[in-house]
Amino acid sequence: MTTLQDALAEFILAQEADGSSASTVRWYRSLLGAYADQNVGVELKDVSAHDLRHYITALPEQGYEEETVKGHRRALHKFWAWAHREYDLLNPMRNIAYPKPPKPNPQPARMEDVRLLFKNAGERVIGIRNRAIMALLLDTGCRRNEISQMNIADLHMESNTIMVMRGKGNKIRAVKFTQFTNVIVREWLAVRVQTDALFYDLDTLDRLLPNGIGQMLKRIARRVGVEGRISAHRWRDLFATQYILNGGDLVTLSKLLGHNSINTTVDHYIAFTDLQISEAHNRYSPMGQLINQIRKDKLKEIADAHQKAKQQG
Repeated sequence: MTTLQDALAEFILAQEADGSSASTVRWYRSLLGAYADQNVGVELKDVSAHDLRHYITALPEQGYEEETVKGHRRALHKFWAWAHREYDLLNPMRNIAYPKPPKPNPQPARMEDVRLLFKNAGERVIGIRNRAIMALLLDTGCRRNEISQMNIADLHMESNTIMVMRGKGNKIRAVKFTQFTNVIVREWLAVRVQTDALFYDLDTLDRLLPNGIGQMLKRIARRVGVEGRISAHRWRDLFATQYILNGGDLVTLSKLLGHNSINTTVDHYIAFTDLQISEAHNRYSPMGQLINQIRKDKLKEIADAHQKAKQQG
């Protein structure tokens, strides 16, 4: 006799063994755990499509929002497709529609907010570290967990490249950055202590975790009065948006972001050399735009100070 609880425990174990991310496993455990809790002692073979439809249609009455209900449906489809293969059972979800994926809703950070955070990243060592993190966020479009996983041994300053673990799929990919970021990262390399992680907590010397990167951005945003969300993923959205607006193409952008492809044609019939990707990246990354604007701001400050001194003299 295999109960839903038994099968769910085995499904979670299978996900972990197959290399699913910790967040994906937590997602399955949360949604499918709620389902199993309402069907304690029910045998797997006794579950029907009617039972599942009744469970799904009751979710809104329990206060679940539309997108959360869709999440339950996705999790149930994944679980029962696995159970069908694992236990050689009919799949009771086979005639229940798989929910359409949510429409993408990119919400890039504002360049003026990014400039404000960058200029107020902090003093001394912590400021140098924070600016290096911000530079890589804006210049590469990396996710915050990819920034967290960066190791000093994987950094190649001569080619402006760092090897990182992809945020999805646990695959290694090469990330390019511009010479602007090279200069900023070198400042960090000159003051950091010797430890494996490229970025670390200055107090404990432990690897700086993704949440630590997010909290750092939030703290600076609060200090300088930036309103609204300024999460690392919005920097990724800004990188993608500005890259295209600045004249970049979707093919190189897709590769820079670590996506598998824009479509099959791009994957199988279009190839870019490492040099071509680097040259396109150096032309189109918003990092150059940020540095140039900061230089203009500094020149204006000097000119204003000179004019004021001249008037007072």
